[in-house]
Amino acid sequence: MSKRISTFINARGVCPSGYYRILQFFEPDELKVHQLMTPRHFRWWHKRSASQKRLLAPFHFFLIILRTMWGLAMESLRSSQGDVVIISRTVSPRLLLPTHRWLLTRIARRAIVIWDFDDNMLDQGIISRAEHDLLSAVSHRIVVTHQFLADTIAPEYRAKVAVLPTTDGSMCNDTNDELLEPRLQSYDSEIRLVWLGTAGNLVFLRSIIAQLDRCADELLRTYQKRLTLHVVCNQKLLCATSTLHIVNTDWTHEAGIQALRDAHIGIMPLADNEFTRGKGGFKLIQCLAAALPVVASNVGFNTRVINDRCGRLVSADVAEADWTTAIITFCTDAEAYRAAAVAAREQYFERFNYNAARQQWRSWVQE
Repeated sequence: MSKRISTFINARGVCPSGYYRILQFFEPDELKVHQLMTPRHFRWWHKRSASQKRLLAPFHFFLIILRTMWGLAMESLRSSQGDVVIISRTVSPRLLLPTHRWLLTRIARRAIVIWDFDDNMLDQGIISRAEHDLLSAVSHRIVVTHQFLADTIAPEYRAKVAVLPTTDGSMCNDTNDELLEPRLQSYDSEIRLVWLGTAGNLVFLRSIIAQLDRCADELLRTYQKRLTLHVVCNQKLLCATSTLHIVNTDWTHEAGIQALRDAHIGIMPLADNEFTRGKGGFKLIQCLAAALPVVASNVGFNTRVINDRCGRLVSADVAEADWTTAIITFCTDAEAYRAAAVAAREQYFERFNYNAARQQWRSWVQE
């Protein structure tokens, strides 16, 4: 590309958002990447307990402030008219310092600033109102995953908003048979569920573990099949179960893709609140790309990702949700399972195609 393109992301290689929202659409030599945290820092922070995070927060944010201040200073010196700076989520988490405000404003006078985010960060407290308003004002384009997030932008800036769901191109070139045949070989003896996410979302998975354990018991007693839950996350899920087998894997891009290839069904439990309504359903979209039938809570954008051919929606109220019936739907008939898996793949290519998203991003940076 003729333009200089740089991006600010959380942490390369270990943080899903930066990779799936931005990095996967460009060649490595096309982007200058600024990280808020090193991968080691990111892993270290997300393995701390809540009490440890409260104690260590000043040190953690001080390191981020130093890194982002240096990155912004470099961009303010190097960016020329028409260059592109892509900001993933936030560059000054929780608090916008005057230095960061000044540097961001200076960069935006010359470079084309594209701000991308995929969560309701104001509700979570990830971004300050001051930075949210500043990025809304100085960005030339604002990219979000769906309309709920678009509506968090002030009306005077909404003409700059573009909606682009998060997608994954890792399995685009696989055929249905390449994805399905290994699963069907183990289908009669074991069903593998997969859940991918970050530590902050483990609370939703924990809320249904008792139901998944009952599901595992029914599958074993009635169908002689073992149920395994593969959790790919930056923190382990530690729960006592009687029948359900839980496997924990640290998230990396490669580990997530392998878990999707190995699984039979994808799951995404959520509560129903302002935070979850802002989520973009990406893990479900990844499952569709991998030809996985999905079971998810009937919340927010999930309802736009799943149709009756490729998945099941269950109540977000744990007391009312019937995860067992929804999961067993895909566990007892290999031909019905294959049909649902093929339908998942069709839904991916029709609505969340990686190639279309890549073309869109490359068009934006060339404007």
